[in-house]
Amino acid sequence: MASGGATSGVSGSVGVSGASVGVSSTGGASGGVSSVAGAGGVSAGAAGSAGAAGSASNAGSGGGVVILPYLPPVSHVNCAPAPVGGLQPLIADFEDGLKIIAQDGRGGIWFEYADGSGTQSNPIPVVASDAGGKAMHVVGKGFTNWGSGIGSAIAFDFGKNVQCPYDVSLFDGVSVRVKGTGTAHLRVTQVEMTPATAADRKGSCDPGKDVCEGHYEVAIELTSTWTLHRYEWSELAQPFGNPQPFNPKSVLGVSFEFHAPTDYDFWLDDVSFLQTDSGGAGGGGAGGAGAGG
Repeated sequence: MASGGATSGVSGSVGVSGASVGVSSTGGASGGVSSVAGAGGVSAGAAGSAGAAGSASNAGSGGGVVILPYLPPVSHVNCAPAPVGGLQPLIADFEDGLKIIAQDGRGGIWFEYADGSGTQSNPIPVVASDAGGKAMHVVGKGFTNWGSGIGSAIAFDFGKNVQCPYDVSLFDGVSVRVKGTGTAHLRVTQVEMTPATAADRKGSCDPGKDVCEGHYEVAIELTSTWTLHRYEWSELAQPFGNPQPFNPKSVLGVSFEFHAPTDYDFWLDDVSFLQTDSGGAGGGGAGGAGAGG
């Protein structure tokens, strides 16, 4: 902060402080290994102007401290208004490869992210399922930092190459069919928990003030049998970070994280939203074994 005017005569004006300290953001969908440098550090405030000359018996006083108001962060990503879903709940069944089915305002991609300490199937394999049809099959091992994950962007802007929000207000939850070994943390990623400094997805969390990436999730213990798991939004919870209400109008995607140091063998099929009026949501937890594909 610049100091006030000269001590002799009327005080000078107080200089305005420079930009706030830049912050770094995590790469990938949530906590990837790369990082993006934040904006530049604090710049010096403008110097206070010299006070007018005065007599020795009428000395001016020094300037005060200016406290700037807090300004919430602005996302580096610009997106169109979030499309509203509610007619076709199926997100991905992998019968046509590794993509988000283009329907109900959705369309996008699947991707991997990790802490860089272990190995993960790359590219993400889509293979024949033992229950018929096709499914995703990812194996990971040797992670020693936080772990790794598989994420999706369900309203991906291919022109800007960024993840944009999707409105799931007309859906009641999410369902997945899985099998394998390890624990998969099913996460519903949102704008509010994503750093505003992220260059690849829209976010509004201030990483210099808040703890980001605490997306709503539920842990699934994998078994050797294909099992359908169905969860309403109310059954998901934040694992850490500053409490934020679940906002169905700002969903970026569905992801699956695996915490270090546990190795995993993960099969995924039939990722879908739920609608209670069509019998979709049936309480929490597993919805029973069933065929994949």
